[in-house]
Amino acid sequence: AVLTPSWLMFSSTAMSEGPFLAVSLASVLAWRSRRFGLAGLSAGLATLIRPVGATVFLALWWPGASASDRRSRLVSAVTAVIPVVAWLGVSQITLGGTPKNIGLYLKKDFALPLESLIRGLGAPLDDPLKLLQVVVSLGLEAMAVVLLYRRWRRASDGGQREVEWLRCLVFVPLLYLLLPSAWVFECLPRFLVACLPAVFVAVAPWLPRRAWALAGAAVLSIGVCIHWTVRALTG
Repeated sequence: AVLTPSWLMFSSTAMSEGPFLAVSLASVLAWRSRRFGLAGLSAGLATLIRPVGATVFLALWWPGASASDRRSRLVSAVTAVIPVVAWLGVSQITLGGTPKNIGLYLKKDFALPLESLIRGLGAPLDDPLKLLQVVVSLGLEAMAVVLLYRRWRRASDGGQREVEWLRCLVFVPLLYLLLPSAWVFECLPRFLVACLPAVFVAVAPWLPRRAWALAGAAVLSIGVCIHWTVRALTG
């Protein structure tokens, strides 16, 4: 929660970030336990909650496994597809498909990749708090990438775990930053909640030695969330 003020609000309301983070973490834990079928199934469920779950799975599944693991990885890929295919089938039967949503998206939400981000960063006085939030989120991601990269380079065991988390920190933000959506700047801190586990892994070694920074961040997070809540309630 202290890594991003958004998490305090998103975890206390009926939004998708909480269940998505729980299910995607279940996928990561199953993968680490070499329970590839369960990992794939969890990743598929996470993708139903938020489509970015597919990139979290891709970061784990990325080619490079030994020959003995290829069958297990194939099983995980198949089980990941099952929930998505089942949902599409049920949607087709009960709703007659969802092609109308594509037209609705193109009408209300479509924008060129990076257009929303560039426009938001180019108008800092329109919503200074949102600008600060976006800049801090991107800075936190960048710092985590650097820390994980350095740890991977120093790892004596090849740094496989560091590589997996590093992929998450590359694939997920890249997907969202290039998303053809007018909401990228407005919702980027929400989107990057998917990266919080990897960010925490990156900064965890020095967190105990920075208790004063954590306390300050917690107070700031609570203050920002109160401000957002009041602003939302008052329109």
